[in-house]
Amino acid sequence: MLVNKSFLIPSCDDVELNLKRKAKLEYRISYDTSKSPKALVFMVGGWGATKNIAFYDFERENIAKNFNVICVQVYHHAIHRRTSTQSAYSAKKIFEKEDVNRIKDYFESIGWDSKDINTQNALFAAQKLIQRVAELKNQGLMAKDFQLEFTLATIPAKDEYENAGIMSALDYINALKHLDRIIGGGGGSLLKLPIIYAGGSYGGYLALLISKIAPWYVDAVFDNSGSALPQVKFILGRESKTCDAIETYPHNQNQYYTKTLWTRNPSSKYYFSDDCYLIRAILNPTHLELQKRAKPNTIFVSYHSVEDELNPAKDKENLYEIYKHLKFDATLHLIRDIDAKFIKSLKHGMRISDKALIKKELPLVLEKLQNKTQKIAPYNEISYPCKDKIYRFKDTNEGFECEILNK
Repeated sequence: MLVNKSFLIPSCDDVELNLKRKAKLEYRISYDTSKSPKALVFMVGGWGATKNIAFYDFERENIAKNFNVICVQVYHHAIHRRTSTQSAYSAKKIFEKEDVNRIKDYFESIGWDSKDINTQNALFAAQKLIQRVAELKNQGLMAKDFQLEFTLATIPAKDEYENAGIMSALDYINALKHLDRIIGGGGGSLLKLPIIYAGGSYGGYLALLISKIAPWYVDAVFDNSGSALPQVKFILGRESKTCDAIETYPHNQNQYYTKTLWTRNPSSKYYFSDDCYLIRAILNPTHLELQKRAKPNTIFVSYHSVEDELNPAKDKENLYEIYKHLKFDATLHLIRDIDAKFIKSLKHGMRISDKALIKKELPLVLEKLQNKTQKIAPYNEISYPCKDKIYRFKDTNEGFECEILNK
């Protein structure tokens, strides 16, 4: 019988920005109680993963049922960064000061009084502008393709923010260790199963990052279009004038900036330093050497379009050259053609769902891992030297954490 369960557990705080986490971590699992599971499969969600919770649940259940695995979805830090079918998991869209100033500029450009516009009534003011543009177009006084450009902030559910991966990656290992305690009895019996992470776009990046910060807990990674290097322009968001979502309507375009505290201002306590960048870089030869020593037999499989407009394929090629040099079992599928079945586009993501990626690769990797014998030690840690700091990731009695040391 297929069983679905969900859990709320403590997880990591933000040690880089010295901020306490406000909400517990949720994760959900599906498995067949009448069968012995063949593996643990984590579906690593990217931006927009939880827009439709019922569909997201269905994908997890489908993988568990069809492949006889324990399938896990972790609602990692800041995963809820889009409007969702369930309000508890829905991001808030708000006008901030910069957004209000843009609306005021539009008002003043057509001779309207703007002094009373503020964050509370900005939506009404924007709607008034849209109505005026529609009228002018109908009168033939404005080009039909003209669009107002509005900007808004997106606040992930639970009042979270863009941490840029580290907290999210830690969440997966904390969920894994909790799952071992409640199902495996805490003796590591569940950890003897093959442990696989699969994701697309940001989810693919996170899957690769998880293999870096906790190599002992990763037997295989399936990645679709994940970045090999941190996307700083998205990490900084509004500061770099790079939105991460756009909605287009007949008379206006809305550009959304996910809440972030990061800045490149060195005097700020939220400075995104070179250390912050280096620890998040998958394509980091020095760190890859250390990762290899900790876990030499991880399997990596990636799909990446040569025409990817967000994450350059060349970075992924360079990453896989190093993987192969280090003797990892690593396969990069560089996609040049559409097959209309698995590959439906050459744009970023190639319209490959996480479910399709898992269905294609899981049988092959399970065959390779069917005789997994490596036992995970009860305590593990790995340290990555960066520029001025050392990031250490380690087991604790109850979970898994990051600590940052001075060199």
